[in-house]
Amino acid sequence: MKTIYLFRHSAPDRQSTAANSRIPLTADGKAAAKRFWNKIRPSEAVTVYSSPYRRAYETAEAISKSIITDAQLAEQETGKQGTFTIQPVGESFRTVRTRMTAAFSYIVSQSKDGTAAVVVSHAAAICAYLQQYCTITVTDADKKLRRIMFSGATVLNGPISTQSCFVLRFEDRVLMGIENVGL
Repeated sequence: MKTIYLFRHSAPDRQSTAANSRIPLTADGKAAAKRFWNKIRPSEAVTVYSSPYRRAYETAEAISKSIITDAQLAEQETGKQGTFTIQPVGESFRTVRTRMTAAFSYIVSQSKDGTAAVVVSHAAAICAYLQQYCTITVTDADKKLRRIMFSGATVLNGPISTQSCFVLRFEDRVLMGIENVGL
C-alpha cells in the first residue's frame, strides 16, 4: 500500500499584488500549515512534492526542507495574471486533470510500498484530479461548496479549505480509498 497526502496550500495573502504564481502565504497561513502537519504527521518517512506556486511551496516548507517541485501540480490557469480574478480563458478542467494524473502516476510509481508522499497543490487542480475517481457535485458555486463522494461515501461536503488534506491509498497503482483529514 502506498499513501499520498494531498494538501491544498495554506492561507494565501489575498491582499498581494504579486503575479498569481508568486502570491505568498500569510504569516498565519505559514503557522497554520506547520500546526496542521504536526497534527497529522504520519509515522512513515515522506517525500514532499509541491506546485511551483509560492503559496504551495511555502506550505510544503512547513513539512520538509527537501521539496520536489513539479509544474504539473500547479493551479488551473483561469484568472487574469496577478490576481485571483476568474476570467473565461485559460486551461480546461480536462487539461488540468491530465497533467495532475501524469504527476500522480509518476509519484505513485516512485513510491515504495509502506511509504508515503505529500503533494501540495490547489483546490481546482485537486478537484480536477479527484474527478476521475469521485462524484463531485457543486452545491454552491458562489461559496465554492462541493460534495465529493468516493465509492458511495462522502469524503467532503463543503469547501476545499486551506486546511484540507485528502489521504489517498494506492495498491498496485489503483486508488483503493480516500479519506479527508481536514480540520
